[in-house]
Amino acid sequence: MKKMICLIVLLNCIWPTANGARGTFKETVLGEEKVAKAAKGVEITTKVTLPQQGISGLCDADLSISYTQMNDRVRIRREVANDDCPSSEGIYTLRIRTLGEDGEARTRTFEESWVLDNQTKDKSQEFYSMDGDVRLIWARVKTSRKTRCVCRIPGSTTEGLEVGESTE
Repeated sequence: MKKMICLIVLLNCIWPTANGARGTFKETVLGEEKVAKAAKGVEITTKVTLPQQGISGLCDADLSISYTQMNDRVRIRREVANDDCPSSEGIYTLRIRTLGEDGEARTRTFEESWVLDNQTKDKSQEFYSMDGDVRLIWARVKTSRKTRCVCRIPGSTTEGLEVGESTE
């Protein structure tokens, strides 16, 4: 009888702590902060066609991006293709949305540019800081009246285009 009472008391002491350990493997082993980091590595590709304008000299280019969270940075791979005008340049807006530790989403906007010099395709890769946020939600190309593609004379340079400058 004494052994049975000791066993019941022991089980009553152990049960609340064992019950508190329930949850998913990631939550239990990695902790909440690590759950977001364990989900990284997914790469998303988006393709946007920059609209053609009614003014002469403007062109129609294809712009595609893929994005991946790499710890506290976002890697953006960009590809521009313009079969109609191999010497062209353009401006587009990149938007990156991240989630902070407090659960608040934040969107950053960057004005970007590209240049094709006698080539129909161009690829590049850039890294952007997440400014302390813990999770990447998405990255997109936003088209607006500022978005443009212009055919140009080979050898001319683009002046006044700031690449990677935030316009938050």
